[in-house]
Amino acid sequence: MSRNKIVSIHQYTYYNNVKLVWLDLERNSINYIHPSTFANASKLTDLNSSGNKIISIEPETFSFNVELKWLNLNDNNMADIHPSIKTGTFNNNRKLQWLNLERNNISDVHQSTFRNNSRLRHLDISKNKITSLDPDTFIHNRELTFLYLQGNNITEISKSSLHGLEHLVELDLPNNKIEELNPIIFHNTFHSTNRQNNQPSKLKHLNLAQNMLRSINFELYFPLNSDSDSSKATFQLEYLNLCSNRLSTLDVASVKWLNQTTAVTDLTANPWNCDCSLLFEVWRGLKHKLTLHCASPRQLQGMSWDVIEEIRSHVAEEMNI
Repeated sequence: MSRNKIVSIHQYTYYNNVKLVWLDLERNSINYIHPSTFANASKLTDLNSSGNKIISIEPETFSFNVELKWLNLNDNNMADIHPSIKTGTFNNNRKLQWLNLERNNISDVHQSTFRNNSRLRHLDISKNKITSLDPDTFIHNRELTFLYLQGNNITEISKSSLHGLEHLVELDLPNNKIEELNPIIFHNTFHSTNRQNNQPSKLKHLNLAQNMLRSINFELYFPLNSDSDSSKATFQLEYLNLCSNRLSTLDVASVKWLNQTTAVTDLTANPWNCDCSLLFEVWRGLKHKLTLHCASPRQLQGMSWDVIEEIRSHVAEEMNI
């Protein structure tokens, strides 16, 4: 029933469809779903209501859909997960695995919204108006594997927001307003026994592009395997994006980390201060894997880091003359 001109769904439309399993209502003009519309569809597993004009969802709307595993509500006009999506909305959807709330007007995620969704693996709340992630937001979602929060207004992430997400593989936070991150945020993705057994975090993909981070100590945030400390829990990232932040220089420990990591690392479009005395050693170690451009000093603005080695060599030659 997708891509029509439906503006509402009558409460008895699917009353006799007790065996309904899959329903697609995408790209209509639905602005309201009666709370009892899906009451008899107890076998419903997949529901797509994306691209409509839904403003709010009543708590009991999905209360009888205990088999629901896949729910798409992206690109609507919902204002809040609390209260426009009430905290009890997904209480009975204990089998829910995939939930898309992208492109709404959500500004707040209440701590108890997903408390009964222990099987949730994919959650997309990107392109909303969320400003912060509260403590223990996803503490009941230990199976969560993919979490998308890009394109919000997030300025602050509580250090316990990701607590217990030991299965998290992909975390997308680009295009927000994050200025500072506590390393514990990512360390909380370790399983409680990982630190004792030296099992690495399952986090593989981390996107922090287009934020306001001014500094980051890679070794502190994402420690690699250490032969000298076998009890130290580690990360094995495959992709790390920090482009378009406010990074201007790198510390020695970060240079060492960047040399050792196998992760594809993107540090482009940061305001690098290419003072030869500060970054020459950095460049010597990283030129085989990074191509970056200078923001300062003025005479080097816009030029690639390759010029650091060339200018330093030229200066050294002149000093020897």
